[in-house]
Amino acid sequence: MQTTEHNSVAIQCVGPDSDTVRNLIRDPIAAVFGSTALGDDASESPSAGRNSSATRLVACTATAVASEAVPAAELRASERVLVVDTGSATDIDLAALPVPTSYIHAESPPVQIRSQLRTIAAATQHDTTAPDADQSTPTPTAPIDDVWIDLPIPVVVSAVDTRTVVAANDAAASLFEPPRSALVGSSPTELHPVSAADTYETLLDDAIETGHAHQPATGDGKGVTIAAGDGSSLPVDYNAVTTTIDGSEYLIETFEDATDRLAQETDRQQQAVAMDTALTGISILSPSSTYTYMNEAHAAIFDHEPGDLLGETWRAIYDDEQQAHIESEVLPVVEATGSWDGDLTGQRADGSPVEQHVSLTALPDGGLVCVNRDITDRKRTERQLRQLRETVSTFMLAEDRTAVIETAVESITETLSLPVVGYYRHDDDTLRPESISSTAATVLDDQPVFEAGDGLVWRAVETGESAYYPDVTERDDCYNPETVLRSEFHLPVGDDGIFIIASTTPDDITEAERDLLGVLVDHVETALTLRDRTTQLQQARQTAEAERQQLRDVIDAVPQLICATDQTGELMFANAALADAYDMTVAELEGSADADIDVADPEHVAAGETDTASIEPGESVHTWGTSLTNVAADDRLFETWTVGFEPVDADDTAVLSVSNDVTELEEATAAVERLRRLKAHYKIGDELLQTRTTDEVCTIGSQAIVDGLPVTATSVYMWDEAETVLAHVSSAPAADAPHPTRITIDDTARWRAFTEGTVTVSDSGEVSVPIGSDGLLVTTFTADSPSTEAVEFLESAADTLAVGIRQARQKASIDDLRAETEAFMTDISRQRTLLDSYTSAIETVVSGESRVELFETLTDFCETNWAYGWVGTYQPQAETVTPTVVSSTGGPATTVSSAGDTGRTPPMLAAAVDREPVYTENTRSTRQQSNWGRQLLTYGYQSAIALPICDSGAIHGVLEVTATATEGFDTQARQMLAVLCQAVAIRLDQLHRAEPMGERQEAVLFELLFDAERPVFSSLPDDATVEVLTIDTVDSDTRKLTLRIAETTADQFQRHVDKTPGLSGFQVAAEQDDTDSVLAAVRLTTTAREPTRQLFEILEQHAADIVTLHSQPTNEVVQIESHRPAVVREIVDRLRETVNCQLVSKQTAAPTDLLSQRTQITDALTDRQHELFRTAYKEGYYKQPKGISGDDLAALFDISQSTVHEHLRAAEQRVATVLFDDSAVRSDAM
Repeated sequence: MQTTEHNSVAIQCVGPDSDTVRNLIRDPIAAVFGSTALGDDASESPSAGRNSSATRLVACTATAVASEAVPAAELRASERVLVVDTGSATDIDLAALPVPTSYIHAESPPVQIRSQLRTIAAATQHDTTAPDADQSTPTPTAPIDDVWIDLPIPVVVSAVDTRTVVAANDAAASLFEPPRSALVGSSPTELHPVSAADTYETLLDDAIETGHAHQPATGDGKGVTIAAGDGSSLPVDYNAVTTTIDGSEYLIETFEDATDRLAQETDRQQQAVAMDTALTGISILSPSSTYTYMNEAHAAIFDHEPGDLLGETWRAIYDDEQQAHIESEVLPVVEATGSWDGDLTGQRADGSPVEQHVSLTALPDGGLVCVNRDITDRKRTERQLRQLRETVSTFMLAEDRTAVIETAVESITETLSLPVVGYYRHDDDTLRPESISSTAATVLDDQPVFEAGDGLVWRAVETGESAYYPDVTERDDCYNPETVLRSEFHLPVGDDGIFIIASTTPDDITEAERDLLGVLVDHVETALTLRDRTTQLQQARQTAEAERQQLRDVIDAVPQLICATDQTGELMFANAALADAYDMTVAELEGSADADIDVADPEHVAAGETDTASIEPGESVHTWGTSLTNVAADDRLFETWTVGFEPVDADDTAVLSVSNDVTELEEATAAVERLRRLKAHYKIGDELLQTRTTDEVCTIGSQAIVDGLPVTATSVYMWDEAETVLAHVSSAPAADAPHPTRITIDDTARWRAFTEGTVTVSDSGEVSVPIGSDGLLVTTFTADSPSTEAVEFLESAADTLAVGIRQARQKASIDDLRAETEAFMTDISRQRTLLDSYTSAIETVVSGESRVELFETLTDFCETNWAYGWVGTYQPQAETVTPTVVSSTGGPATTVSSAGDTGRTPPMLAAAVDREPVYTENTRSTRQQSNWGRQLLTYGYQSAIALPICDSGAIHGVLEVTATATEGFDTQARQMLAVLCQAVAIRLDQLHRAEPMGERQEAVLFELLFDAERPVFSSLPDDATVEVLTIDTVDSDTRKLTLRIAETTADQFQRHVDKTPGLSGFQVAAEQDDTDSVLAAVRLTTTAREPTRQLFEILEQHAADIVTLHSQPTNEVVQIESHRPAVVREIVDRLRETVNCQLVSKQTAAPTDLLSQRTQITDALTDRQHELFRTAYKEGYYKQPKGISGDDLAALFDISQSTVHEHLRAAEQRVATVLFDDSAVRSDAM
């Protein structure tokens, strides 16, 4: 089968609108069917041109169809009709035409029109095919596959009767992603998302019913969408036509991806909205110069609506003169360059002119794009600015500040047309009106005077910044709420004052006017500053002239000879004293030279022989002591200063000379030197009486000599008998003395002066004077040889030093005796305090009733007599001592252990183990080896003693006392401390034995409530509760608790135990009661958590026991039993030092069985058995491994090992009898 190319379609435009149709579809037709498909003859009827082999496509408008310009009877079955909608209201029935009819909208995007034409091309290609003579009739799908396989757009062909796809080209397979073979046989609806199925079914029915369907994609998603391969919905431009092939009807559908087109349409719509809403005027003119588009901003420039000017030419908004200018000057430039930019003057709707800036750009079709901006306000502002500049230029010529202010007020009223203007001068926290415009004077009868803080105007004055108020009456801080003024602009002029520009109309001062006012006021401020500076300059000149005359008067009044000469020797300046010396007037002298003066040159005389011509500017030359004989034959001495300088009106250097007669000064200086020596000699004698050491005597003496004589340095040496040398003691000045540090026999001259007791003077001017038999005074003078007076002064000073040294030694002896006496009295006082406090402590110990009270007695005794003391509890299993009572907080008390100490064992631990005091005389000697020594030195303690609190080997604690001095504990103190510690131990033993003795005593039961830091169960599962029924001791650090658990399961509680520090070994009891709770047991390590350790340690120290314990998620209540009611408060106070707890109940009860058993056991033992048995238990004798051996117990009690075992077996026998001998119980009952 042979097929024609795509241009085998001939399109003919018919009907009264054929030209419009031709112009609309020319480009899309050329793109789809070729440039030759559209004929140029529009006058032919639809039946013309049928001799061609091409398929005819009749293009017309709906109006042409309705007016029968397209005769339906003449149309052939192979022909098609294309209806182009140009916006006509004509309604036609496309199904009424006997041939396939397609429909496109003239305003559709070109890409959409081309898509619809491709669909028509796909349908028409079958009509242009013919079978070869030697081929049999093909199958229905064979021609379909061949015809559309190469089309660039996706094409799907479906059989109308079965609604199944029979063919699809490669473009369709690429769009839908399944291969062509997968598309064939499927339903067309399967190609679309479920959500779009209804829309597609409707279009499919319309296409089959009418022969065609068209649905462009829309941005709102209501068009046709297909299911892309990734599962998304893809918008497409959809076209469908029906065709009949070999007697079967087929539906040809095209799908073009509309994603890019929709995006472009969105961009165009946004651009259109931007143009419509732009503040700049935008319009488009057609090639015939008529407006085809105009936005609101463009029309508003001319006070029109866009509809008023659309269809009009640009000449409607320009007068004749501007039209001529545009046609002759503007449009030729646009034609030549494609654009023009400049200012034009148009006409508003009322005929008034409007100045505008216009930009023109040529379009390809001959039209123009016009962009306009209204510049009327800018032009007016420019004119006003030019006028203001002319006004500002007059400011600089103003005679005074008043003229500047009045000119500014006039310019504001006339140039800016703001008639209500006033300038207020700032004077002493008051603003007073200085210049008011005539209108302002009329509007306001009485001009206000603003005091500091009044009204809004003071804000601008204080901040220095301008302020605009559109309506001052709306402000709460308005100066006069009833004022007729509304808008006000306040412009401060530096510190001088402020302009107030106002209007009776709200918001009547534009931003442009405010900017111009700001420029004007800046120039006003500059002009006022210039006027002030001019005035200040005039005043400065007058002041300078007055000061110059005053200086001249002062110079003429002084007695010194003052003159200035230039390089030629001419006198530029001379004072009255110099004129008197020449017997001339100042006027005669100034301007004269040396040759003009007959008398001797006083300036030369005063200056000595100095060459003044060689002095540079800023350089000064000083001469002293020039001796001259005056006319009266008196010898006079002069002192002269000569300074070079550069004169103002000359290029060469000049010199200024000042000469002073110093004859009397020289005489007075000699007298002062004599007085100076006398004063220095008096100082030695007077101050030495106040000294107390020989070093002070030497220091004062050497300094006094330097003060009294012109010497370089002086040094004092004292005889050192041990070294047989003269050792240096002091020098003045103290630094860089030229004398040796010691004088030996090798130093011949100085040594001879000391040993022979004579004064020696060296060739260099050094004088050595003996200080009796105690030392030597060595002095170096600034001159080569000292005067006789100076040597005599040194001899007198040495004698005075010898007397001072003897007095100092006597005072030192007296001071030593006084210090010994005071030390003796201090020691007596300390001993008295020690004995008094010791007696008091012994009395307190004898009557003490508790462990804490006894320990506090020890620490109080320590604090009274030494720096610090604390008592610790010894724990033999852990080999530690932990603080129990301290004399004051903030000290070195801490847990003591041997861990970390590579040197010696800490004294407290050694005292506890050996039951012997350990005295450290100097902690500095241990600081390198011991953490304990470094800790004490940190607090400044240099000696310490550790003593065991024990008696007969049973230890109750350890006491450590520290002192700030080394060897701070003498033998007596150490003995007192040891006796006091033993007394405390004896008293503790008495209290322990006395507690359970006698009859069955009443016990006290009290309950403690713990909130945050609970001692046993730190936390519980939600809603769980625990009741501790019994507590059994496993070892010193482990207890076995029998529990009743409620509101939780055994598994949950076991998981909780496994992750809780200190709890382990959870076991559920084999036998359970009938309640909902669970009976179980758990092990508690008392040292795992600090709250647990504190509770059990404190209870053990006070012989108290836990009876029961109730724990729940929010708190824990511990019931405790003690047979000593007095310790309840002590237990609570001790616990509160580390944890937060409350005493919630306290009651008296009969003693428990345990207490009764303890009483019976204690009654059954002798004192010796009780003490030995108790110590063995406390020291860990019954633990595995043993905490203490039998040998160690024997050593503690100073008995043999066999005696120890004998006592222990007897005690064990009596305890067993009490516990297990029923006859003993019955006998007690009887």
